[in-house]
Amino acid sequence: MFEISGPMLDSKVFTCDSTAELKKWMGHIEERRNKSMAQTLSPSHCPLSYLLPCDEDWKKDELRTYLLQAPIVQWEGSPIQHMGPPGYLSSVHIINSQRQGLEERLMVLFPQDVLLLSVEYHQGRNLKYEGRLPRHSIRAAERASLPGRLQFELLGDLMEPLQVSCTCLEDYQSWIFQLQQPEINFQITSAPPLMAKKQRRRKESQQPMIVNEVF
Repeated sequence: MFEISGPMLDSKVFTCDSTAELKKWMGHIEERRNKSMAQTLSPSHCPLSYLLPCDEDWKKDELRTYLLQAPIVQWEGSPIQHMGPPGYLSSVHIINSQRQGLEERLMVLFPQDVLLLSVEYHQGRNLKYEGRLPRHSIRAAERASLPGRLQFELLGDLMEPLQVSCTCLEDYQSWIFQLQQPEINFQITSAPPLMAKKQRRRKESQQPMIVNEVF
């Protein structure tokens, strides 16, 4: 009996009929893992080398599929497959008030969250987890953009405003449509009911895929 587990998938336990079959499977898995690691070191074998920048519809379609299968560095929380089907995505530049300069991010829309990823270029190209924002607590606010820049702000409770710069008009209009919520009107005559606010955050350490024998 052996178990296959990893940070981006649910663990699976397999039972073999004999010790010889167990050793055979362990050998095949180890060989396959070594080949996969060798291919990862070669940029030509990384799908991100031709999927980024995701400036065409076919690239975005392929990238949605790739996200549900690829390992993501420093991932936190439940597997990405549990977030639901990825929707709109694009490459953006983000300015955080606590940092200087532009940070390139891959922004992905899920049914309940907006996922932010970066791309690491050492030893090939790898996706890295940068955080997620709950859709119900954020909204996009249009701001006057500099000439040649398509920008909006992401506003929400318990977070610093994020200034997002898109690379094309289509991305800008799509994000505004998906994330813009009606302005809250505070000019009311009667007091609204109090709404409890809860903040939930769970962190899980990410470990490389591990194959363990179970006796």
